[in-house]
Amino acid sequence: MRLKIIFILIFIGFQTLNAQTAYGIKGGFNLSKYHSDFTDSYSYKPGFYLGGTGKFELNNNFNLKPEIFFSYQGSNMNTNIILYDINDPQAERVEASKIRINEYAINVPVLVDFSLSERFNLEAGPQAGFIFKDNSKIVKGRGDYGSFEIEGEEDNNLRISLAFAFGINYKITKDIYLGARYSRDIKRQDSSLTNSIISTGLEFYL
Repeated sequence: MRLKIIFILIFIGFQTLNAQTAYGIKGGFNLSKYHSDFTDSYSYKPGFYLGGTGKFELNNNFNLKPEIFFSYQGSNMNTNIILYDINDPQAERVEASKIRINEYAINVPVLVDFSLSERFNLEAGPQAGFIFKDNSKIVKGRGDYGSFEIEGEEDNNLRISLAFAFGINYKITKDIYLGARYSRDIKRQDSSLTNSIISTGLEFYL
């Protein structure tokens, strides 16, 4: 059922792109973080996004706003690992480290854009995400045996997420907008984790 909803949203988005009154490109920076019911050790990781956006005018105050963009997202995780001395296998030491989980995704939101004033717009709606790759790496660690950096496993299996997004845009010029947005997963395929993303950037309409 969830997959059907996602594909319906994508279909609506692409159909709207064919009838929209304006289209453009968007890009900017984001901060993303995992959420879990079992641990609070996750923290925000910096990333970026880049893609296309459009507007289909419904009336004077409302627009339908489909988008598709690449997103570099994921999370940091603070944890402890056990280090061993190769000269003394019985010796071990617990050291604090930070693991960075990188996700590479295509996100497809279909939002409703509402004009608060001549300059400010609110936007909200569902978002489908297609995570096609992720990997992890210990990016910070130091113990009695020196500093270390370890590459983790890589997963190239496609996973799907369904999220809700909302934000606000400020009209700088007729064709340039500055925006800020928050999105949060409702459900992720084959995972108990959810991801939240805070993003800010520019939209350029052609």
